[in-house]
Amino acid sequence: MLYAPGIAALVTRFLYQRNFRDLGWGWGGSRGTRLALLAYAMPLAIAVVIYGATWLIVPDAWSSDDGTAANLTSFVVAASAGVLFNCIFAFGEELGWRGFLVPELAKLTSFRNVVLISGLIWAVWHYPLIFFAADLFEFSETPLWFAVPSFTLIIVIVSVVFAWLRLMSGSVWPAVIL
Repeated sequence: MLYAPGIAALVTRFLYQRNFRDLGWGWGGSRGTRLALLAYAMPLAIAVVIYGATWLIVPDAWSSDDGTAANLTSFVVAASAGVLFNCIFAFGEELGWRGFLVPELAKLTSFRNVVLISGLIWAVWHYPLIFFAADLFEFSETPLWFAVPSFTLIIVIVSVVFAWLRLMSGSVWPAVIL
């Protein structure tokens, strides 16, 4: 199911434009590479700030059960492996949403509307998980009246960064990495 948006983008491109060039396959030159590195660094920086604040407030929070302290290098290595692993799954969605949908919307409307429309579509596409698979993600206790609007709001807000990365880089890869 994760690859459904990407497959839909490929089929749509094939049927209506007969090419796959503008889906953002390449890195987007030096700008795309810089933005891909930024996309990689953003979550790491946020995590370092959060974990750093936790460590300052609760110094034992970074200690394991055997008394050894966790270190920043281990965190970065584990997070990097997580990013690479996540790219496998993110690619299918990002090819559809950011590779196809965002640039097509950008031809027709303002950036604000691109973010709103693509963010709402992206959120609604995930609703079946919220409605029918909540137990898998251990948030079944959250009432739907709260979960659905909260999730939608978060996705639309995050869409600002994803759409900006795609349009500024000309590449889908920064969004895949993020």
